[in-house]
Amino acid sequence: METISERLMAMDENKYLFLITGAAGSGKSTLAEKIQDNTKGLIEPISEICEADEFWYILGKGKYAFNPKLLWKAHKWCQDNAREVMSHGTNLIVSNTNIKPSDRKAYFDMADEYGYKVVYIHLKTQFQNQHNVPDETVKRMRDNYVDLTSEEKAFVVKSSEMSDELKELLKKAGVHYEY
Repeated sequence: METISERLMAMDENKYLFLITGAAGSGKSTLAEKIQDNTKGLIEPISEICEADEFWYILGKGKYAFNPKLLWKAHKWCQDNAREVMSHGTNLIVSNTNIKPSDRKAYFDMADEYGYKVVYIHLKTQFQNQHNVPDETVKRMRDNYVDLTSEEKAFVVKSSEMSDELKELLKKAGVHYEY
């Protein structure tokens, strides 16, 4: 029988940025919570889920108050939160649409700066979105998605390089990892 100290010694101690992308209603927030809930004993706990959507709840004092004129500010707020978490060396999840390389650049730059491995998950599923994003907008998000660039792929953890603990975490969360 494995002791607690043996289990902790075997735990994956890399620093991870889980970057979850997809159109509105693809299940990003739900998956982020599943991953966070399943880290125990596999990797260091995930201290934060950073989502630009949280900005709208803060702006609306608990109600979702989207304002397209402030979209840049919501993403800047999310990036600032991610940088703060990374500066402390703890694992985190960023869950945003991030459909283009320019949307993801700040996160890949931070991963490089702080020595994080990126677990990139792009969701292609579609559920009822929580924020009443019009169907045509969701379709545009899906149609405009740009896959990872070669520069981004250089930072992404390959499944062949993953620790058994990280593989187990993704399996528990229901993720089929593509890279």
